[in-house]
Amino acid sequence: MRKYNDYENIVYGYLKHYNQFKGQAANIGIEIQGIHEQINSLCDARIAKYGDTPAGGFDELSPAERIIVRKQKLEDELPILTANRQRIENIIMRVDNAMSTLPEVDREIVRMKFIDGYRWMRISEDMKYSERNCQSKARRSVQELTKILFPKSMVAEQGTLDFVFVDN
Repeated sequence: MRKYNDYENIVYGYLKHYNQFKGQAANIGIEIQGIHEQINSLCDARIAKYGDTPAGGFDELSPAERIIVRKQKLEDELPILTANRQRIENIIMRVDNAMSTLPEVDREIVRMKFIDGYRWMRISEDMKYSERNCQSKARRSVQELTKILFPKSMVAEQGTLDFVFVDN
């Protein structure tokens, strides 16, 4: 039987999805750049009233009004995308910083297992340690990463809310 607290599970998730986080941050950056280009390509039309309701008794928006509505929607999207990218990049930086504090061997074991997804047998062959030793190094490393990523006060409060997983 293995016990993990909530914060260790979060760290395992961060490590497991590390490459996805990097890809998401890059894709959001590309999307933000594309939105900026779209906004710059839309001409500034001068109309009496800005909004998405039809003017002059017609059921449709005029071409100038459609441009302004499109531009407003794009501008409203930018802060959300920027906040999401910042949040993801913050996680990446925190994980990178925490990983840099580990000894080289432990860092490599954690990277190979959780980030690159290698099996224990492959890791043990590459690192010249037994599988069991690699597993215990990884477990201790994740506990260290948890202490670094989450302040001691938060981990201490969580101590009573452990998840319990029963291995078959």
